[in-house]
Formats: sequence, C-alpha cells, structure tokens
Amino acid sequence: MKRIFTLTFLILIVIYSYGQGVSFSYLIPKNGEIAAPISPFSIRGIGIGKIVGIETGGSFYFIPGLPAKDLPFKSKESIFGSQYAFLVPLQAFLNIPIKRARIKFLAGGFGWYTISPKINNGNLDKALRGYTSWDVVTSDYQFENKIGWGLIGGFEIEFQITKNAALSFQTQYLNGHAKAPMTGSYAGGNIGNPISSVDADFTEAKASIEGLEISIGVSLLR
Repeated sequence: MKRIFTLTFLILIVIYSYGQGVSFSYLIPKNGEIAAPISPFSIRGIGIGKIVGIETGGSFYFIPGLPAKDLPFKSKESIFGSQYAFLVPLQAFLNIPIKRARIKFLAGGFGWYTISPKINNGNLDKALRGYTSWDVVTSDYQFENKIGWGLIGGFEIEFQITKNAALSFQTQYLNGHAKAPMTGSYAGGNIGNPISSVDADFTEAKASIEGLEISIGVSLLR
C-alpha cells in the first residue's frame, strides 16, 4: 500500500499537472488543537484528468496538539503535543462545471508524517490521574513516531477570476491515525499515602487525526 501510494504520487507529479493550486489550509482536529499552515502553505491539484481524474498535492502544518486513541484510559485533551507535519492526499475527483464556476467532489486517502513530535506531559498526567484516581501523577513516556494513513473526502468550489486562474474554497474531512506505541512509567498517589511507581507500556497507542481541513486559495487553470 505504501509503495503504491508513493509511486502514484511521483508519477502524477512527473507526467502531467492539469491545474495546480496554492492555498492557506487550516486543520481543525477533533479533540485536538487548530493547526496552522507553514509557508509555502498548501499545494493541491497536481494530477491528471479534467472532468474525472486523480490528483495529489501536499500540506505542511504546525499542529499544536493531537489526541491519542487505543489507550486504557480516555482523554478529551491532546496527548501528543506540538509538532510539524506533512500531509499528502491521493484522491479521485469529479468536476461539475457551472458557467464560470465549478464544483469538485473528492474522495481518497492520505499519508502523513510528523517531525519532532512530543508528548504533552501535562495532559497525560491529568488523564492518568483520572485513570488511577490518584491525587498526584507524574509520568515519563516516550513513543515511536511512524507514518500515518487515513481517508479523506470533501468538495471544492472554484470561481474563475481570470482566463488562467480561479479562486477556490475547499472543505474536506479526514479520519486517520498513526501508530505511536508508548513506553515508560508513571508515579504518584493520594495525599498522605506513600508514592507508588508503575511501569506500564501502551503498545497499542495511536495518534489520531480526525477533523475538518478548510482551504482558501488560487488555482491555475489549463
């Protein structure tokens, strides 16, 4: 799957580009924190086909925080802290022209990888306090950073402003994760009682990326 995704992405870039676009893209993750784009923002619309086809691109985000799933406890706050992330979609699309505008429907998958990710120790300690029912918890955890995958779909509306350019508004929903097995320990206890230390690895932990991606930009028409 990974090889097919990478090969298709490279072929689409090298062979033909029908209408690249540069945009400001913002990611609003569920139970996470809003991610802002990093220059040169997002590049989308690299692909083949005009009415029906396949396209890809890429976005570079700064993500303040993402939630974790498949832990033995639940947390509504970000467990994985600030990080930079590359997100690359690969989608089929259908274009419906409407005079000087068009609506594009997209569906497919995406890959993503984070750079220098961290654990939000404050939020992890808070979640562990609820899990253990202790008054005080201090944790010491590391995790393995891996490539993540998921599904993405949505629509885009383009309004032609010149012969070769259009203003675009895009909204997509993402649902994916990256395996992030956590190893370490935590210590704590209730006030007035001895401190306890627990070695506990969370090998099934995953960094979850689910939510809306909203983009506003300019597309080059051909």
